[in-house]
Amino acid sequence: EVLRALVQGGGREARAPGLSPFRGLRPFQEQHADLFCGRDDEVGTVLELLREEPVLPVVGPSGAGKTSLVLAGVIPRLREQGQWTVLQLRPGDRPFNALAACITPALGDEEEPPDPTGTQDTQSLEQLTSATLRREIALEQQLLHQPQLLPLLLEQVAARRGGKVLLFVNQLEELFTLTSDVQTRRSFVQALTQGADDPG
Repeated sequence: EVLRALVQGGGREARAPGLSPFRGLRPFQEQHADLFCGRDDEVGTVLELLREEPVLPVVGPSGAGKTSLVLAGVIPRLREQGQWTVLQLRPGDRPFNALAACITPALGDEEEPPDPTGTQDTQSLEQLTSATLRREIALEQQLLHQPQLLPLLLEQVAARRGGKVLLFVNQLEELFTLTSDVQTRRSFVQALTQGADDPG
């Protein structure tokens, strides 16, 4: 009976024509949640742990599906429970740059947003892009020298967006494999741990 329900759709939304459920080695993304299956127990465990633990490392061998678990399993279930803003980054070789680049848009633009009708001239769009880039660079430097600011910024994002914030640092090992400066590593870890001081 269970197999018959799955074959007949099993309550899942119909896939768009041509959309393969097989991602190969590419991780499932949030928009693939309806294709992601077989890990309900792990998703449930993560959700239960997140009730008590503000920092939750998801570890396992390369290719085990950690990213898919979070993006296509955990995040959609969190969204079912309430309003969540998800900030996602990979540290790369400039972790604070990556952090600033994901937080800046969530904080909102202080300047006029781009004109969706496309009538805004190219010069003003370039100025807006330049202003956004300047804000990201300034925030990167602030966080690098004052990692304790991260909780305040996450609180501002939560207040602005309404709801809770999930900061998903994917491929955290890049902090140690791509970032050569030890102080940057320490500051980034300090920012993450302090950013989780307030479970709310």
